[in-house]
Amino acid sequence: MTRPITTKIKAHYDGEDLGASEGLLVAVARLLDPLVEGEALELTTENPSVADDLRIWCRRAGHRLVRAVQENGKSNIIIERGFVRRMLSDPPEWGVRIPRRGDSVDMRDWQVGRSAIIADEAPRGGSLAPRGAPVEEGAPEIEFSIRKRTDIWANSISELYEQATSSQWVGARDIPWRELGPLDEEVERSVCQIMTFLAENEYAALYVPARFIGQIHPHSPKQRCFFRR
Repeated sequence: MTRPITTKIKAHYDGEDLGASEGLLVAVARLLDPLVEGEALELTTENPSVADDLRIWCRRAGHRLVRAVQENGKSNIIIERGFVRRMLSDPPEWGVRIPRRGDSVDMRDWQVGRSAIIADEAPRGGSLAPRGAPVEEGAPEIEFSIRKRTDIWANSISELYEQATSSQWVGARDIPWRELGPLDEEVERSVCQIMTFLAENEYAALYVPARFIGQIHPHSPKQRCFFRR
């Protein structure tokens, strides 16, 4: 006989067939964040491995897996919020907006807020995060030998970039930005996070094969920064 659940269920989520490594844990963590200790999230999933993955994750994250019941090909999982709080870092200038030139976004206008400050010498160490983006706590330190502005920075790079992209499809120009409506803040934060992830991967794709480029500190090259529309 199944024991009744006395935990207060305050949130529900249908994970469908998502695996733990396919974004499910991110969604679970975000849904647990606003809950208070003792409140719970009820998760439904079609993925048979999620229950075992969540048991391990809950122990590491400081939460409690109250129940995991499988029936008719689905698992019903209840996770109780623990006392541990995640250290979340919002973008340092959340809400900074870049100007628009008609319906397009021009690289010459990307230097706004903290991204517009190019130091004479980038700080020692760092990560693959673009200039102006917060570095995740615990990220590995990478030493860059090319850090001086005079060695790498060129004010004309924006013009050169715009010339190079004028004859090809460019999302900043060819997407009807004015027709896009406002997004829910959670969705917008998620899009910003995905774009930051893609920017970091672009750098990774360059740094591995190119030894020279790999020594240039990310503070100095022109960055692809993402702001609220």
